Amino acid sequence: MSSASPPAPQPRRLWVRILLAVSLAFNLLVIGAVIGVAVKGGPLPGADTPRHMVDAAIGPLTRALTKQDRRAIGRQIRQAQGDDAWGRRAHRQSLRRMLALLQETPFDRDAFAAELEGSINGLKGRMSSASQALVAHLSDMSDSERAAYAARVKEAMTRK
Repeated sequence: MSSASPPAPQPRRLWVRILLAVSLAFNLLVIGAVIGVAVKGGPLPGADTPRHMVDAAIGPLTRALTKQDRRAIGRQIRQAQGDDAWGRRAHRQSLRRMLALLQETPFDRDAFAAELEGSINGLKGRMSSASQALVAHLSDMSDSERAAYAARVKEAMTRK
């Protein structure tokens, strides 16, 4: 009988840390995409959009908006951001740059970190513009319009 010793634990590899950073960036991108779809007047649940695409934190707020409200908010965001808008094209370009950096040998940690940070900052700017536009839009509503919106938010919160 020979006793086989268990294999020694492997040290955490660099690719695992990179994968975690990319995963974090992707999660932030999904949140930005949800806000973008909501304020741009795109489809939301009930209109053939998978439920997993709507973030639980903002989902009820965006689902409760009317199509006209989403379009108005989208216009406000585009006016506020102008040419500096962080959109799909900028996101794809950033992802391509990150992919190229991941494939380089040796790995340039600082360049990748800078690109990832730029991507996150772009999303933060988009999310900030979206939240400001939503607040401004809600402030312009009459009391009765806001009460109807609040009722729709409450209803959206109870959906599964």
